[in-house]
Amino acid sequence: MILSRRLVIAFLLLALLMIASCAQNTELEVPKLHAPITSTPDIAVATVGVIEELHILPGVTRLPTVAVRLESGQGVIGAFYAWPGDTVVPGQLVARLDSAPLEAALERLESSIDSMTASHNLQLREMTLRKQLMELNLTGLGGAGAAALRESISLLALDIDHLQRAHAFDLSQAQSEARELTEQINSAEIRSDVEGEIVYSAALGDWVNAHDPVVYVAVGTPGTDPAFVEYVGMMLNPRLMRAMRVQGLVGGELFEMEVAELEIEEHMYYTRREQPLPIRFNIISEQPQQAILPPGQAVSIRFYTAWNESALKIPSNALFEHGFGEYIVFRIQDGQQVLTYVTVGTITESYAEILEGLSEGDEIFVRP
Repeated sequence: MILSRRLVIAFLLLALLMIASCAQNTELEVPKLHAPITSTPDIAVATVGVIEELHILPGVTRLPTVAVRLESGQGVIGAFYAWPGDTVVPGQLVARLDSAPLEAALERLESSIDSMTASHNLQLREMTLRKQLMELNLTGLGGAGAAALRESISLLALDIDHLQRAHAFDLSQAQSEARELTEQINSAEIRSDVEGEIVYSAALGDWVNAHDPVVYVAVGTPGTDPAFVEYVGMMLNPRLMRAMRVQGLVGGELFEMEVAELEIEEHMYYTRREQPLPIRFNIISEQPQQAILPPGQAVSIRFYTAWNESALKIPSNALFEHGFGEYIVFRIQDGQQVLTYVTVGTITESYAEILEGLSEGDEIFVRP
């Protein structure tokens, strides 16, 4: 009996030791961080200053563009007579729709008009001749026979009049359609109404409707008219389009910039062709002459997705992730490193913005 009691007591003591060991293991392990500082660790100070998240991408200056559009009609672009890089002047032929289907339709319609007119003339001659013969037969007749023949002649005259009216209507409709086709053939030419260099164009075989842009021409005089900046890289991260601040570094000079909105027609132009939309920026300057830049000049577009001039910040390597979405630092207090929970804002490669948990001047441990 005594032996059994001893075994039970030994088992209980072993269980208590195991529970204590597990409890210690579940605590946050921070090796050599809770011990008193015996040597000089890497220490940083929480300071107030600028924190920014910056992305730099390539761009180029360009002159403003004007769309040369199809004035009327619709169809497939069949030929180009000027290409991107070419300089055009007002009235110059830029492109032409493929008018072969229209010309074929016009030819068929004109043939149909000829056939319709020939058939009408033949029928009219037959009916007129019949009426004349009836009028000859009327000579010498009298009584009921003459009355019946006169009635037949009157009815035939009405038929002839109806035939001519119907033919006139059908001919007018066909001729109107022919004029419309002729106008479409004549309007198949797309001519520039501005002077400048073509910078974008549609492609051969593209379908265009009336007022659709066919080419875009850069207008203005280099060194005289303001230019804009266009992003020239691959697909742009949408997050950068919501940047708090955008700047352009051009020839060693820094300009503030804003996103330039595309016209609806231009947006549709690229969307129809499944091409990426051009991303442009206007240069903001209190002195307009400063925004006059030569086209083709390289630009470093600086996207600030985060910007705070008076942020409380610490080095990023002083921040420890603890759990999902939680962060801690080890604040130096009385020679000890004290675990402190913090609320963070912007985190960059160099700095982390502290919203809560630290004050300016607090010293914190920094990972080497």
